[in-house]
Amino acid sequence: MESTEERWLPGHPRIALDDRREVLDFVARDLCPLELDEMAPYLWWMAKPESSSISSLHQHRLKGRTIVVAEDPKLHLTWIGDKVYIKPLPAYITSYHFWTRYFDGSQDEVPETMDASRRIRRSALGLLRSYFHLIQHESDFKIAQEPGISVLPEHITWKGFCRFSSGFGHILDSEVSARYRYGELRLARLNFYAPILLRKAQYYRTHREYGKYFEELCRPWFFVFGFMTVVLGGLQVAIAVEQIAHGTVEEKALQAQSWIRASLVLSVLMVVCVFMFVACLAILYVSKIANEWQYAVRERFHRRKSGYQS
Repeated sequence: MESTEERWLPGHPRIALDDRREVLDFVARDLCPLELDEMAPYLWWMAKPESSSISSLHQHRLKGRTIVVAEDPKLHLTWIGDKVYIKPLPAYITSYHFWTRYFDGSQDEVPETMDASRRIRRSALGLLRSYFHLIQHESDFKIAQEPGISVLPEHITWKGFCRFSSGFGHILDSEVSARYRYGELRLARLNFYAPILLRKAQYYRTHREYGKYFEELCRPWFFVFGFMTVVLGGLQVAIAVEQIAHGTVEEKALQAQSWIRASLVLSVLMVVCVFMFVACLAILYVSKIANEWQYAVRERFHRRKSGYQS
């Protein structure tokens, strides 16, 4: 949207446009979600392989999500709980001069910089296409420029953005980086699969305080301990009743037979109910995972059958 010659990288006055390698290194770090591109062949495990699966900003508000600004490209369009992470649109990506200087291919002489330019261009196109879906209405545009969010450069107007982004919806999956062939991603699932796919403990640490970290870590164990306590308590009651039932005649006389039967039935019923409850939760959890995998495999088979390759 800006065609004026610039001496510095727009939005980053510390970086001179004349230093091509420095510019490419910076823009690559700023735009390329390398870890997600590495995970891309397996992202269908976690999300629908559809690039348009992106809610607009006002829809995120309707879902009760807080829009959190994240400069790290690997967090763009990820969400967890009531938070969704959005990367601001860099000022240089709206500069016509920047695009013609770095992405037209005419000034690349070294193969390494040519490869870097192509990789950056694919990530840039993916980011731009995501904004086509994020900002569908003027209300989305106003949210994008709210203080505290400001994911769009201040100089852009609603009409200007519409003209600028009018063609982004026609960008093909083959023109963007592998990550941007998917829409929103659940951060919890990325963290779950990170040890397998990235060989690291988690994709992104969401809890910075020890209290919250251990709360999240120990919560399922508290459930297990509570479950075992109830089971053991029920077994203790059953054993105690069984001992009384096989005691002496005098001991039997001290206890009413109806109470013994009621205690046995109650303790057994308690254990059975707890096991049924846990079994139902396990079945529900497994069924949800199975449904997600069934859908993911079906979608992948359909896309391969139709000739699409991710």
